[in-house]
Amino acid sequence: MDAERCAQNLETAKKGFLGLYVVHEPPLDGREEGEKVLDIVLVHGLNGHCVQTWTHPGISWSDWLKGIPQSVFWPTELLPERITNTRIMTYQYGSKALLNTSVATLSDTADDLMLRIQPDEPRQVFFGTPHRGSDAATSFIPVQKITGVVLGKSRFIPLLKTHSDGLREVSDEFRHVAARYALITFYEQDKHPILRKVIVDRVSAMMGMPHENIMVLGGDHSSMCKFLHNDSRFQAVWKAIQSAAKGVGSRRASSAVTDPKIS
Repeated sequence: MDAERCAQNLETAKKGFLGLYVVHEPPLDGREEGEKVLDIVLVHGLNGHCVQTWTHPGISWSDWLKGIPQSVFWPTELLPERITNTRIMTYQYGSKALLNTSVATLSDTADDLMLRIQPDEPRQVFFGTPHRGSDAATSFIPVQKITGVVLGKSRFIPLLKTHSDGLREVSDEFRHVAARYALITFYEQDKHPILRKVIVDRVSAMMGMPHENIMVLGGDHSSMCKFLHNDSRFQAVWKAIQSAAKGVGSRRASSAVTDPKIS
């Protein structure tokens, strides 16, 4: 797939249509014969978007006048400069908290994604993923009860309540196979500016596996996965992706779970 087709895919993805989009392919020139291509699939969370979730909106008019980009979609604008042999895809699914008419369950969504990508050696890098749920999910439930009858409600919100039975089942199923995966977990450093609390805390974000590498990342639940050029946080992120690409063996050198501070 050429660069023009990837650019077209990105423009389509920006519109929020459901599906899996290839938004970057590694150039053929400069690639060694037989060199493997690393497939990276971006999966957003509740109320997320396959492009906007990973896009920094920009800084200021003065930076715009200086020619500094107002927005940065780091998977295609920053990551390929650090890890060159990457094919980057982003996945859009029905994750709206409200106005959601989808009847697909979490398992349905996961099965759809796996059928599309069919990974041989999957690795996982998590950004504030609520493995044990989040208290913030309860904020949506009263609104859902009012609007859901007419407008449609997400099946994911009850699942994301702290210590929900459904989420515990999903996490337990994953733990049985987690030893096969390289696991990198980032959790948010800052409180959400509106809710004034951390959306997914450290305990909920971590899987608790011996080979899991856990790091705190500067930003709140939304901004922790958005980066600009020369953002010091991004160095930790791309190196974590590179480390995960090497496989679970690279994490077994030490059984200790690390927790460096990145801001």
